[in-house]
Amino acid sequence: MQKSQPAVVIGGGVAGTTCASYLASLLPNHPIILLEPHPSLRISSTPTEITRLAKDVTVQTEQTKEWCEKYNISHVKAHARTLRPGKVILENGMHQPFSVCCVATGASPFVPSPLQNPAFQNVVITLRDTQSVQSLSQALSGARVVLVVGAGGIAMELVHEITNCRVVWLTRSHVGGAFFDKRASLALATTFNLDKLSSQSPSDPPRGLEVQPKPHSAAMNPEISFSRSLAAAAVGPQWLRTRYAPVIYDKKGGMNTTQKSIPFLSGGYGGSIQALASCEVVDLHKDQSGRWPVVAQLTNGEHIGCDLIIVATGVTANVAWLSDTDIQLAAQEDGRGGGITVKAGDMESSIPCVFAAGDCASVQPADDSDWFQLRLWSQALTAGRAAAQNMAARLGVGEVYSGLEFDVFAHATIFFGKRVVLLGRYNAEGLCDGYKVYERDGEDYLRVVVQGGRVRGAVLVDDTDCAEVFENLILSKLQVDWLGERLVDREPDLEDYFD
Repeated sequence: MQKSQPAVVIGGGVAGTTCASYLASLLPNHPIILLEPHPSLRISSTPTEITRLAKDVTVQTEQTKEWCEKYNISHVKAHARTLRPGKVILENGMHQPFSVCCVATGASPFVPSPLQNPAFQNVVITLRDTQSVQSLSQALSGARVVLVVGAGGIAMELVHEITNCRVVWLTRSHVGGAFFDKRASLALATTFNLDKLSSQSPSDPPRGLEVQPKPHSAAMNPEISFSRSLAAAAVGPQWLRTRYAPVIYDKKGGMNTTQKSIPFLSGGYGGSIQALASCEVVDLHKDQSGRWPVVAQLTNGEHIGCDLIIVATGVTANVAWLSDTDIQLAAQEDGRGGGITVKAGDMESSIPCVFAAGDCASVQPADDSDWFQLRLWSQALTAGRAAAQNMAARLGVGEVYSGLEFDVFAHATIFFGKRVVLLGRYNAEGLCDGYKVYERDGEDYLRVVVQGGRVRGAVLVDDTDCAEVFENLILSKLQVDWLGERLVDREPDLEDYFD
């Protein structure tokens, strides 16, 4: 390593800009280069602290040139083609030497193979972040039925923000499956006011007849658009009950007029949301009647005509450009995930002096930690800062990262209009048998996972005042067996026990 060479950060997302700006503050006299081909960057604003570890993170866009000038960072507008010891090979064949380097190239939307049919590429749209969500406004104009595929935060906010049209929401497992197990999802259904209709009253109009389809070449309806700008994992108003479902087509593409007992949820804007759990798209077909741009064949045997299919099914790390290097990459699962293997907090790859942060990294937690990777903005922010601190330490400035952020998973967000804090192994993920789950139902839902007499995780909804208490209990590994069910009591206040 030649310490006189620049420190290089590859990628202008949250992790990359956090790493570069923090590195600039740690190394004010050292040259820093940001490799980013796009004219704008994704910047994290100052997080709002909910607990010591759980923070609200908002992200904004800034122009690359102005931002780099503000931090005295040199901008190289180019794609990285590959890495070699001590240098980045650019797409134009030029070599960019470095003393230390952080790869923060993010991830790309994962698209299930049945939705990759090139004949329908103009009606299948992928989502990754709120910027891509906002760009959908024009595509949604005039839409009557929209198919949303995915169970994560982006899908949940999306189905509530689309107005004046019908939404069919497909999830591989259950509502909120990217965050909650089935047990928690069922309990939270009441908390989040998710009314499900399991049967149809004889007095109800026949489902499948409410939407009168028009040829998809008809003039666009300018009233159909997003109701407001979206924030990450903020899913908007509470879901309301409706009585109508979207048009369902039979296997021949004709309208199915039979009454169906299908649970669905209302978005409250005059449209409706039909939620189909454990249901996926098998294939896409042309609509022989000409009513719809595409007909989706589902695993439950139904065929649904729609104007647009929006995919928010996870991401694949952008690391294919490193395939000819010796860097260690994690295996993908069903085409998702992957990334540069790094240890939590250390962030250094298998190649010395090359670090990784954000969605392109596969972060391996310590064996005894209650942290796991979920590719959140808050985690990208933490990883970027940790990488910068360790890069500076490698250059002889400051100490290596030693924070607590990788000891306990902590995420604060808004689901269905309610504040939610997720801590530790709140889903009991990775825990062996022998753990207990204590739950408090109601609008102020609370779930606590206890193993070996200590708290391993918690979910807090609405009333999150004691979130920091549970966070400290997880960190301290304090024995709480003697409390039992009182862990989730509303009275007395838990802080009375742990002041």
